[in-house]
Amino acid sequence: MAYGLPYGMASRNFALCALIVVFLYTSLGQTPPKSEVLPEFLALLENHTVTQGRDVSFTCVVNHLQSYKVAWIKSDSRAILAIHTHMVAHNPRLSVTHNGHNTWKLHVTNVQPNDSGTYMCQVNTDPMRSQTGHMKVVIPPDIMDLDNTADMLTTKENGDLLLRCRATGNPEPVVIWRREDGRNITLRNENSVKRSTMLTARTFEGEQLHLRGIQRQEMGSYLCIASNGVPPSVSKRYYVNVRFKPLIKVSNQLVAAPVDSDVLLQCYVESSPKALNTWYRNNGVKLLADEKHDISEVTINDYAYQLNLTVRHLDKSDFGTYTCSAENAFGKMEGSIRLQELQISKPTTVSTRNTETIEKHTWRKQTEKKGKKHSYVLDKESDLIPKNMGHTTPMSRRNLSSSLPNIANKSRISAFPAPAPAPAHSAPTQLGAQKPPFNGCTQLTTLQQHLDEAWTNTTMITIFDSNIPNIPGHNFARFGATLVTLDLHESGIQTCDAQAFVGLTKLKKLMLWGNKLTSVPGDWFVNMQHSLQTLDVSFNFIRWIDYTVFQMLPNLENFYFDYNQLSYIDYNMFAYLGNLKKAKFSKNPWSWPYRARLTWQLENQKVEMLDTWEDWNWMNAVIKDCVESGRGELPSDKVLDCAVEKLLAFTYETFSTQERSSPGGCSEQTMRLVRCMRPSNATGDTDYETVRRILEDYSTILPSMQRALSPFPLKR
Repeated sequence: MAYGLPYGMASRNFALCALIVVFLYTSLGQTPPKSEVLPEFLALLENHTVTQGRDVSFTCVVNHLQSYKVAWIKSDSRAILAIHTHMVAHNPRLSVTHNGHNTWKLHVTNVQPNDSGTYMCQVNTDPMRSQTGHMKVVIPPDIMDLDNTADMLTTKENGDLLLRCRATGNPEPVVIWRREDGRNITLRNENSVKRSTMLTARTFEGEQLHLRGIQRQEMGSYLCIASNGVPPSVSKRYYVNVRFKPLIKVSNQLVAAPVDSDVLLQCYVESSPKALNTWYRNNGVKLLADEKHDISEVTINDYAYQLNLTVRHLDKSDFGTYTCSAENAFGKMEGSIRLQELQISKPTTVSTRNTETIEKHTWRKQTEKKGKKHSYVLDKESDLIPKNMGHTTPMSRRNLSSSLPNIANKSRISAFPAPAPAPAHSAPTQLGAQKPPFNGCTQLTTLQQHLDEAWTNTTMITIFDSNIPNIPGHNFARFGATLVTLDLHESGIQTCDAQAFVGLTKLKKLMLWGNKLTSVPGDWFVNMQHSLQTLDVSFNFIRWIDYTVFQMLPNLENFYFDYNQLSYIDYNMFAYLGNLKKAKFSKNPWSWPYRARLTWQLENQKVEMLDTWEDWNWMNAVIKDCVESGRGELPSDKVLDCAVEKLLAFTYETFSTQERSSPGGCSEQTMRLVRCMRPSNATGDTDYETVRRILEDYSTILPSMQRALSPFPLKR
């Protein structure tokens, strides 16, 4: 249909349109003038790419028009839209304006897809003179509702699911799938015989995501994200349910505890839908929560949780077998734990000096008389000191110490990416002992047999100078009710299972510095969401920290991740750490814009940054970077140019899409405004102060930048 014509005229051909032009020109009493100075266009008619629903204008500038007329024509449909200031097309969204001199404008409001095409500004000379400009209408992506109900996204384990997501827009959107928790998507072969063949990917492109032979680990939220380069991108969440019979794992089937102490019994349960959980004694009596028994559940993920039973003030009648039971519509499962009495003989009194001699390279137990809680320290190349070692005489201790060689101090950082002084971390708790001169006889490469010797109600575990490549799941779970500090520094750890720290609901301090970790997944912290206050992962090889870590630890106060291989973390994630007080992040391969953003974010959260360049706030960091980059060579005002350039780049990259497209966005006008503030004598040593003045005054210079960057009040 010819755009903008009155109804009934859409099918007329171009000859009729030309006739109308001549008729209108004549009816207006205009005769083509005879003049030696012909009209000329002063500027090209611009092209426009505009989002549907926005407004746009074409500007035509003509000099020496005299008595000639300017007409607007939509070339591809041959529709005459306007002549001079008179509208021809009966379309309320079109209008023309004239500034009374040499500028004519065609305005299109609330742009629609059929407004796309070529527009002509024409002057009725002989031959006619014209210019053309093109309008392209783009449409943001939109996801269609394909009625993927909850029933359609539920299957039994090993079943198949088809997730469909169709999007519209112009240009045609690209549809990407990813898991909301950041884990990989598992893709299996369509052939049932070859389903063992699978691959995993962070994202999958396509309108349909076929999950075959789905397992419980694949349960959770999947995001369909549609984008076509026209903001904003859109997403839709699909929650995948996988149903299966309960599974119970008991990591410690035999638990020993002394009379008059408290003991924690734990069962790990996987179930979907969630099971009905019960604790029984060996006589079949169902246990209920009361003064004697505390029953709780700790959620691990969508289908797994920890069942906890705390028995208080143990007496002889409490020992025996305890059974945890889980039952849902698909079946029932039970697990048993035998609780037996631990006999504790009265310790022999020994002198304090000799008692403290053996402390590094050994397991140590220290009993608090009132709380009956214990602490353990384990070091590399150690054997478990026999239980009766605590009752040896001072002479036997001295003899033992004389038979062991001394250890030379060794550097703790030689294996890390960048040479630096030793990290400023506190040494592991030594329980008041002297600095040890001893070395053990064997190398520690596993934890389980040693952890089995520890008291269930331990409050602190410290392991260091070891060679433990992997921390398996549920290793520390039985200490969950009391463990406050877990220090595993310099233990050679390369990987930790997703459930390595499950059940640690009281943990306040987790020290993993000086290992060989490459990532920090959110699964580690599912039970620490309200307890963890200090997390130290410095001096590793970490390239990735899961964004859920920030969302799961609102009470974190100290976060150290310096000396790693991190190049990017979404700095907005730190806003979730509302109680953060101290941070270390230096000696990572940050780019200058990221370093500036992260410093800015932490400054506005009033976080103390304990780093080697801690004196540089985010504004001074720009100056420092410009000087170090070699751009401070003559002429010396290059330092200023560099800083201004970086400031503007920082501004533009940080703008939201709306800010970028608004009149107040980062533009040449903004750049000129900043440049105009530069004093003419801004050279030599004055560069520093000049740049600092400009940067410190940026809220006056760039108000739109301030709006885009201010989830917190800016420091002044």
